[in-house]
Amino acid sequence: MKVREILCAAAGMLGRVDAAAFLTDGVGADVRALEGEVSALLRAYNLTESETALVYRPLRLSEKVSSADGTIAYSALSERPVNVEKVRKGGEEVDFTLLADALKTAAGEVEVLYRYAPAAKTAEDDSEYGQGEARALALGTCCEYALSSGLYDEAVLWDKRYKDALAALCRARGGTLKARRWV
Repeated sequence: MKVREILCAAAGMLGRVDAAAFLTDGVGADVRALEGEVSALLRAYNLTESETALVYRPLRLSEKVSSADGTIAYSALSERPVNVEKVRKGGEEVDFTLLADALKTAAGEVEVLYRYAPAAKTAEDDSEYGQGEARALALGTCCEYALSSGLYDEAVLWDKRYKDALAALCRARGGTLKARRWV
């Protein structure tokens, strides 16, 4: 699903019909102001996608990498790893050690299973999540947008809707939503 579609849905939820039309058609009465609105929505989306991936619904990737001495630089992986969960060699789990800029494990070809943080997106990029998570991402985008606009009471309402949508997704897949608390 394209980020533009999620931004358009968020703009519609916020009652910003002009921004939704600008995202769809690229035309509007005050193009400069609408570009600013779209930019603010995009920042809110990137924050929401990152929060969703790092706190609630992790993005996982498994890829095969080989090294002669067992040291695999994080830059050799296709995404930015946040947490290495498992390393397998020949279908069996092997021990590994996390270093500052690399992963130390058995030499040869291994399969690394890790969680990753999404890169910042543009409106033309594809979301890391599918159609099922689109509504939750749009609600989270509304929350972040309201926070950045100083609409704190509205942000509380959008945040509740966002968390409820995430909880519904977790229940549908047989999981639970991890509680988040402020320290």
